[in-house]
Amino acid sequence: MIQIEKEDIEKHSRAAWTMWRSLWIENCKANKDLKNRVPIKNYLGAAKDTALVVAAFGHSLDKDLSVMLEHRGKFKLLCCDKAYGYLYSNGIIPDYCLVVDGSVSLDWIGGHKTDKTVLFSNIAANKEFVAAWEGPVAFYTNWDNIGTAKILGKVGDCYDLIPAASNVSNGQVMLANQILGAKTLLLTGFDYSWRDGGNYYASKDSEKRYYMNHLTT
Repeated sequence: MIQIEKEDIEKHSRAAWTMWRSLWIENCKANKDLKNRVPIKNYLGAAKDTALVVAAFGHSLDKDLSVMLEHRGKFKLLCCDKAYGYLYSNGIIPDYCLVVDGSVSLDWIGGHKTDKTVLFSNIAANKEFVAAWEGPVAFYTNWDNIGTAKILGKVGDCYDLIPAASNVSNGQVMLANQILGAKTLLLTGFDYSWRDGGNYYASKDSEKRYYMNHLTT
């Protein structure tokens, strides 16, 4: 398997910055004055005394639903943006949700209530997704290897940093450890295109399995 070098990561980061810079800045400006904004420090260590289930949206999440429902009172639950509506429609209300993407569709909420869930949001995340959230919203800024946080943090008046991960699922693990302080993490739905069979998402397949196929070496 080819080893990714530092230069490759920086090249990818700069390409993403060039493509998305205007949208990210626009989102930061809109998110800055959100009425239900709360300090992320309010949740430091919030999961240190309990097990934390971290739910991405891969195929295996569907298989774990019955176990999660049976033991729901025994753990806290952090899900990614795309898994929220799916979990809610199956009778599971997450304690926390994470949104990172500057253009993730509002449709993933599925029209469900969000007042009982804390949203952790990249300050540059989709302003429409964030504005629709009814519960508390705690912002952070992605710290990457080319220093975009220095610009976005200032625009969005957000100086709480979390090291950037390659996607929202990996970002959940960073959040769980660095903010929520969870000592016991139970992961579900992290398979995505790591497997040959099954849907890409828990609820449906996606063309992503063809251009984000981690099985290719």
